[in-house]
Amino acid sequence: MCGLLKRDYLDHPDIGFAFLPDYTGKGYAYEIVKEIIHYGLHRLQMGKILAIVLPENSSSIKLLERAGFRYEKISISPTQMKNFASIPSIETVTSSGEIFISP
Repeated sequence: MCGLLKRDYLDHPDIGFAFLPDYTGKGYAYEIVKEIIHYGLHRLQMGKILAIVLPENSSSIKLLERAGFRYEKISISPTQMKNFASIPSIETVTSSGEIFISP
């Protein structure tokens, strides 16, 4: 799954994606991320799209960089990370999230 979400604590929408293990490493994430970015920036006229990634999630970081995102800053506190309620294990996160911005 992949989509755009506007969170109260961010100035711009962010892109999120998740895939079942059987579907990772096959290029699906890259293809859908590129299409969602294009749709958001061109069709919806969004000036900027963010992506929040845990620092240890190297696969997602590589994917975002390949899709044209660039690293901006570390700025999401562990308290804010709890807002990712749709991911059950996120409450155990103690490190900050890294924010990337769209091309």
